[in-house]
Amino acid sequence: IDARASSQPCTSFGIHPSLPILRDLYNEGSALFVANAGLLVKPVNKTNYKEQTPVQLFAHNTMSRETKQLDLNGHMSGSGVVGRLKDVLTKIGYSTDSFSISGDTMALMGRPGLNPPPSVMSSSGLTALNAEPSMTGMDDLIRDLNDATSEDSGFMSETWASALSVAMDQHSILYSALEKVSNSKSFPDNELGRQLS
Repeated sequence: IDARASSQPCTSFGIHPSLPILRDLYNEGSALFVANAGLLVKPVNKTNYKEQTPVQLFAHNTMSRETKQLDLNGHMSGSGVVGRLKDVLTKIGYSTDSFSISGDTMALMGRPGLNPPPSVMSSSGLTALNAEPSMTGMDDLIRDLNDATSEDSGFMSETWASALSVAMDQHSILYSALEKVSNSKSFPDNELGRQLS
């Protein structure tokens, strides 16, 4: 990819031959690359890297966690790189949301209260909520039971009722959107493939 027209330090990017779609998406303006987002805070060599780096290099679990956070100095503890990007977009007026299919949401976590927390979906897809209700109008009954509050309802019951109502609304919106999409692609039978299928 010729990247000389972009405002970043690299003049070109190499794309694996099995991913020509990434090149096409980049050329049409629908994909981007993040350069120099590594885990070194300064240049090091093999004799001083242990003393000069805040993370344990060469440990898969540590590098995986740190890559999701990209917060080597711990200034934004508990947040991830994508979550902080969502925070910035929200502050300038964009509506954002994020979804995890693998269950790992660290990269998607932003500052509490600024954005909704990431939604986690099963890799086997989203099923209808209460697909076989035991009585007609069950969803309305659930909403009614969790809608009415009184002075003695208590903090926990109000929190539960609010969270349940929000979850039902989010599920309905997402389920409806996903029902309209058909996937004709086949993916390999591995962890990533199951998340995408």
